[in-house]
Amino acid sequence: MKKVVILIPAYNVENYISKTLDSFLKQDCDFFDILIVNDGSTDNTKEVILSYKNKFDEKGINLTVIDKENGGAASAINVGLKQKLNYEYILIMDGDDWLPYNSISKRVDFLDNNKDYGACIGWTNLVDEETGIITSKHYSLGITEDKEETFLNILNVVDIIYTGYLFRLKELKSVLKNNQIFESHGGQNWQLLLPFSKAYKIKVMPFDTLNYLVRKQSHSHSVIGDYEKIKNRLTVHKQLIEETFDRMNQREKYQEILDNRYNRLFANNAFSFRQKKDFMKYYKNLKKSKRNTFKDFLKKWYLRILVRG
Repeated sequence: MKKVVILIPAYNVENYISKTLDSFLKQDCDFFDILIVNDGSTDNTKEVILSYKNKFDEKGINLTVIDKENGGAASAINVGLKQKLNYEYILIMDGDDWLPYNSISKRVDFLDNNKDYGACIGWTNLVDEETGIITSKHYSLGITEDKEETFLNILNVVDIIYTGYLFRLKELKSVLKNNQIFESHGGQNWQLLLPFSKAYKIKVMPFDTLNYLVRKQSHSHSVIGDYEKIKNRLTVHKQLIEETFDRMNQREKYQEILDNRYNRLFANNAFSFRQKKDFMKYYKNLKKSKRNTFKDFLKKWYLRILVRG
């Protein structure tokens, strides 16, 4: 039995997936298979993937492509999780990122010898799409030895990268209701990491494990400069996390923290676009907070106003 399955939800990545697949061919191990769910791509994504089939066959690595109608990365991940996966570990990553040559072997070696950890990641290189230059390195400092602290850092986006984790497959399935996540466009990694970090420790390895391509046309960049689109996206994302908490039976415990976080985000958005009515609404919500988030919010915007002059 192979140790690892690499699950990739892929949508219109014909210009990127070759680098991803090449990085798999260059790995210093071959105890993994690849499962790519083609999420209704309208370009040549599938053709590019299939052109690699013989190369992986020669290495004894199974490359499987499953086609589905477009429904977003979460739905593609669900299709992958429904398959019969006889593996010890699962690596879920995007089809435009790629791995250093020893990313899989070194992490498997760690998890094989440290049963108290449920998953691991390492340092992540952020790569500019236009230049191909590494612009910065992310160290995932928000992941600590304390599960609750890590969980809250994931929730509040404190020094966290949300993709490229190597999970113990059995443990990942144990925290997902019906072995599925809620299907929406975006937010799939939150749905995996929040329940997992609540139940299992995650280790940050002291070496590079992922190269993350920062794309200007990605989903996360598509709403920049539009107040209503940003507001709507925040609303959908909050609902997604509430749905995740409901599945975890943790919503009541963390609702106040979640409300505070999104009141800050909504207020920031309203302030940036001079939406006074909305700003005052979220301002009042923050002022009622028992967690001092209102004071922190005021300090931040006072400093921003000083900088603007």
